[in-house]
Amino acid sequence: MSNRLFSDKKLNSIYESVWTEPEQALAMLQKLPAEYKAKTLTPKSANAQLLQFMLQTMLQQFEKFDFEAKKLVACFKANEKETKIAMLEAWRMYAYIVIGNLHQANIIRQEFEKKFSLDNCAEAFVHYYVFSCFYADKNGYFEDYIRLAHETEKLLPTTALNESESQSLFVIAQLFKSRAYSNYHRFNEAQEILNNAKKIIHTHRLSVFTEAQFLINQTFYYDISRNRESAIATMMQAADVLEKSGQYPVSCYTAFANLLHLYNLKNSAIADKKEKEFIANVQQQKKYLAKAEKLVNANFTTASSGYFFYAKAWFLIQENKPEQALRAVANSVRIFYRLNQYRFLAQAYTAAYHIYKQQAVAEQSYRCAFKAARTSERMRTMTDMYYKQILKHRIESLELQFQLKEKELNEKILQQKIEAMNKEIQLTALNLHEKITVLDELKTYVHSLKKKELETRQLINTIAKKIDSVKITEQDKAVLQQKMDEGKQQLTKVLAAKFPSLSNMEIRMCTLFQTGMTNKELAKLYGQTEKAYEQHRYRIKKKIGLGAKENLVKYLLSVSGNV
Repeated sequence: MSNRLFSDKKLNSIYESVWTEPEQALAMLQKLPAEYKAKTLTPKSANAQLLQFMLQTMLQQFEKFDFEAKKLVACFKANEKETKIAMLEAWRMYAYIVIGNLHQANIIRQEFEKKFSLDNCAEAFVHYYVFSCFYADKNGYFEDYIRLAHETEKLLPTTALNESESQSLFVIAQLFKSRAYSNYHRFNEAQEILNNAKKIIHTHRLSVFTEAQFLINQTFYYDISRNRESAIATMMQAADVLEKSGQYPVSCYTAFANLLHLYNLKNSAIADKKEKEFIANVQQQKKYLAKAEKLVNANFTTASSGYFFYAKAWFLIQENKPEQALRAVANSVRIFYRLNQYRFLAQAYTAAYHIYKQQAVAEQSYRCAFKAARTSERMRTMTDMYYKQILKHRIESLELQFQLKEKELNEKILQQKIEAMNKEIQLTALNLHEKITVLDELKTYVHSLKKKELETRQLINTIAKKIDSVKITEQDKAVLQQKMDEGKQQLTKVLAAKFPSLSNMEIRMCTLFQTGMTNKELAKLYGQTEKAYEQHRYRIKKKIGLGAKENLVKYLLSVSGNV
């Protein structure tokens, strides 16, 4: 299991509530003593700033950020806290995703797995995989959902996340997996995941954010399966949950925009605008339009703002207000251009094309017809750019999978080589062990000569025969050393990286101890006393954290890949 992110008990307690009760967690953080809020970064204030950034990102309080990422990274580097740097980068990526700056999010995404080690930063990688689901969603990369959900599932048991944190991240990854199944029309599998997610949310009393994500993904399921009534009802629940929380403004804004658009789609199927259902739908649209406009901030726009203006444009088209609709489209295009979101730009230009086309027909206007043609061309250009982006991503994904498979194969081959070398070392050591056993027998004969006064000639003959049968030569030592040299590279590399406190001599001793020879056998071969080898073993075990009763040889073999 990995170490907890924060050793400070107060901060760790708050951290455990990030995914379950973020509002209360932020309130607790703000009540901490002044030492946690020092402007000059200390380990405590740096950790508090990281935690505050995570909570503000979770609650979508993007206008309140007050920290410099580079200074925070420098502070964590000075204290050798790689996992905190990784966690900061994962949450920075998520912040960019939520506001719709996918370009910046992608820069972090492309570097993350190169910069950080999965073994050292498991908690950060879980967050990275879940946040990558949101990134895939913004870009329409459905094929990534299942892979990322699988990576999350596989990694979660190796972390020290508490149960609520773990379940929150698991549920969100699974919800995106259900979205992929819905998109592929595998509705039974999608529904099964949604049912399981709902049980987990209620059992563990997970956060408003997680509940809203469940409802949003269930809306997608209903919409894809052409159950528009259920889709609207479910999205209403999501909007209500988010609105009552008083937090998550971007998600709330998006929910209102989605409702506006869902009603647009529903009304497009009703021919008579005087029908009661149509009129009732329009009243609902006006209600959500007013709610969304209250959240509009001209100084802080996100991709959700662009989507809202797009949905508003279609509502105004429905209300036969083309000039207002074009202004809404223009706002949408401006935001999506700034964020390089070709997918939504294509949709916005589609709305503009529809308006100009209607005007051209109604007014018999060549000017409007020309604008419709030009807008149609831009729509096709943006669509082309989006599909090129999709294709590029798929190629990158395939290349990444190939690299991972290649790396896995190389590691397997290396492992096999290491195992073969270790076997050779053990066989060579066994041969020497047998010779040393014979020498021990000789020593016993000598003692017998002194104690029992056996016939000298008889004993001398026996000793001579034994000596003839056993000769530990320099060549024997050289053979053993050669075998150890061949196999010690992996062990030396691992020990040097994992335990920098080990001296070069102690690492060389580890290669000797790995053979399984006793202190007595090593003393006979290399000349030091048994006591010296015993002390070496004691010091090495202490430095690598093994208890008195733990087997050093077994540990070294496991490190080198033999166990």
